[in-house]
Amino acid sequence: MNDPFSKAINVLYTSPSVTTFEDLNPAYRIYTVEGDIEGTKHDVLDFETHFFNLSKADVGREPTWELLYQAKNEYNMPDLSPSSWQKISEKLRTNLPLYEKFLK
Repeated sequence: MNDPFSKAINVLYTSPSVTTFEDLNPAYRIYTVEGDIEGTKHDVLDFETHFFNLSKADVGREPTWELLYQAKNEYNMPDLSPSSWQKISEKLRTNLPLYEKFLK
């Protein structure tokens, strides 16, 4: 983990929570996964995160979920492979605006 010459070999995805926490909107994530076709690895191809803005909530109305971002587009990634995520993590160390975007 602390070896700068090591290479990423896998990715662990976590998803947001639909439970409200202090200062956080509920959210969910939809993963697009490689199909069940012979020879595929069932890799995650992309994901999109949707959220419900609690400040816009109106009693008696259905919640309106909004698209927050799509991973590949948001981080300008060719794919979600471990090597692509490694490149993003390297950029996060030196690019403050990207880091702040990632945290948000």
